[in-house]
Parts: sequence; structure tokens; C-alpha cells
Amino acid sequence: MNTSTKFILAFCISLLTTSLAAQIPVSDIFNIVINNICIIRTSPATTISMNMTVPQAGKPVANVVSPPSYLLITSIVTGNEKRMVSTNVSNGTIPRGTTLTLAVSSCLTGDGTHGNTYTKVLTVAPSQTIIDGIGSCYTGKATTGEGYKMIYTWAADLPNYSLINATSGSTPITITHTISAY
Repeated sequence: MNTSTKFILAFCISLLTTSLAAQIPVSDIFNIVINNICIIRTSPATTISMNMTVPQAGKPVANVVSPPSYLLITSIVTGNEKRMVSTNVSNGTIPRGTTLTLAVSSCLTGDGTHGNTYTKVLTVAPSQTIIDGIGSCYTGKATTGEGYKMIYTWAADLPNYSLINATSGSTPITITHTISAY
């Protein structure tokens, strides 16, 4: 075999070896964890002020409707787990002869399983479910109009109208929203 044939043979073997080496697969291994997530807040986070007035003589005090606030949730559940949001008056009391109602509208922003919403007359105890059937979802960020829209209505409880008393100042009431699995 002459030198040039040996060189061509060596070159071909080199190419074959390089070609075979390029065919060897390598892998990356990942350990992926998706945590069970459950975050809740209201927006805007401000104090809601309500003041009952009378529209005219001979009429009961008028209902007072709050500006909208929004409940924001991020939820990642395990399997078929569902969550609910319950609400109660956790500090203070609703003045006698009146009711405080919370109406929660369906979430139209974000994505996922947002569940079902309800309107409830609020009480000190027990907590009342305002949203159930929540799965993995997010409601959107804190801009106005995203999340579950909440409207409070403070009204005279007409069968108990005689129990209404004037107050000498504001009566602070804290409404607490709690998200939990069921």
C-alpha cells in the first residue's frame, strides 16, 4: 500500500469515528417540583366607609352600596383537591337592626378553575362560603377589574328596624376572607 492510499484510509477511518461519536446521545436530568400554592388578597387594600342616610321623610334609611373591591387568588392544588373561600365578621359587630351582605361575582380574568360564587348575609360566626370549587387557577394581577368582584351592601333589616340605634362615631368592622381545602 502506498503512502497516499494509507493517508486516504486513515482519513476515512477518522471521519467514520467522528461520525460515530456524533451519534452518541447525552441527557440532562431534571428534578421538577410544583408546590401546592394558596395565596389570597384583596385589592384595593383600603378601608371601606359606609354611612346610612334617609332619602326623604317617611322612608327607611337607604341601602349603602360599597365601591367594588376584588379578591385575588393564586391556587395550585394536588390532584382533584378543591378549595373554598369563606368569609366572616372577625372583629366588631354589625349594628343591630341592619344587615351587611356580600355579593361576589364570577372571576372573568386569569385562567384555570375559578369555582362558583355566592351572595351571603355576613355574620360573626360561623364563616360562610362565598366561593367554592376552586382548583388550580389565578385571577389576574392587582389592576382594577381583575379577580372576583365583591360588592358590600349595608341595609336596614326591616323586620328589626326598631333595633337600629344612631352611633356617635364610626363602628369598625373587620371582614376576613379565608381560603382552605375541602
